[in-house]
Amino acid sequence: MSSDGALFAISDLHVEHRENRSVVEGLRPEAEADWLIVCGDVADTPTGIEWALGSLCECFATVIWVPGNHDLLTHKDDTLQLRGVQRYEHLVALCGRMGVITPEDPFPVWNGEGGPVRIAPLFLLYDYSFAASITFRC
Repeated sequence: MSSDGALFAISDLHVEHRENRSVVEGLRPEAEADWLIVCGDVADTPTGIEWALGSLCECFATVIWVPGNHDLLTHKDDTLQLRGVQRYEHLVALCGRMGVITPEDPFPVWNGEGGPVRIAPLFLLYDYSFAASITFRC
């Protein structure tokens, strides 16, 4: 992969909040070749993650997702009650269908100004959502 555009990053979109959804709706690249790294905490549900990343894919040449703790938590009222590895794999598959790069994909190389830059969207140091004994009351 290569790019002549700019490389941007954003985090903590939390699109379940209306104000944040409008921020995502207003995000636009400066050039057609711009890339965006979305650094976790996109939403509390897979539906919200799909909406946000899908919206961003419509604008940016390449979107890269790095999971955050909110993306991987399973809330008691979430219609998709997948936990741990199953939830992560579900979100990776969802991203794959949209063309969003995940930690499971080969690390892309951005070749814009200041590049080349290899981007490694790592999934590290996150284990408490995998523990069955923890109950989150969100």
